[in-house]
Amino acid sequence: MFEFENTKLLLIKHSNATQKIKAQINSHTDALTLVGNRRALDEFLDHEWRRCTRLRQPISALMIDIDDFKQFNDINGHLQGDECLKRISQALKVLVHRPSDIFCRFGGEEFIYILGNTNLHVALELSDKIHNSIEDLHIVQNQEQPDKYVTVSIGVCSICPTSSDEKEILLKKADHYLYQAKSGGKNTTRSHD
Repeated sequence: MFEFENTKLLLIKHSNATQKIKAQINSHTDALTLVGNRRALDEFLDHEWRRCTRLRQPISALMIDIDDFKQFNDINGHLQGDECLKRISQALKVLVHRPSDIFCRFGGEEFIYILGNTNLHVALELSDKIHNSIEDLHIVQNQEQPDKYVTVSIGVCSICPTSSDEKEILLKKADHYLYQAKSGGKNTTRSHD
């Protein structure tokens, strides 16, 4: 309330909460795959890292890369490549349900799960489900070889966090194990002991 020329006036501001919520959701969603993007991943990881540190619980990362995706795009075209990314992301996002888990597009043909309060054994069980889900999609890699399907390689790392510095270590190790999976024959999972 304020006064102007001896008249008391009330200022009312209208704000559309729905538009703000939609804008926030859109800023955290990958436009192509409709799963979380890097911003969503970073914010979630910060929150979940602090929670797991406080509770002294493990946190796991599964880094996933579509095998031979550049070749898939070169042979089938980018529209088919986009469709492949959409199908894979939709199949994989339904594999986690807890509020302590997130599935995001990491970039290009890479995806990532962050699983709070999850040890390596449980993370590796999810890895098996991921391979099975991709296999069930039957996405043909090359029309000239209709029995060769798209596959993924996965790197898995679990850490019991003690400091915020280890967040990058979690992601770097998951990426390192992903590289091992890809260089070791693809369509496989690698992790630490």
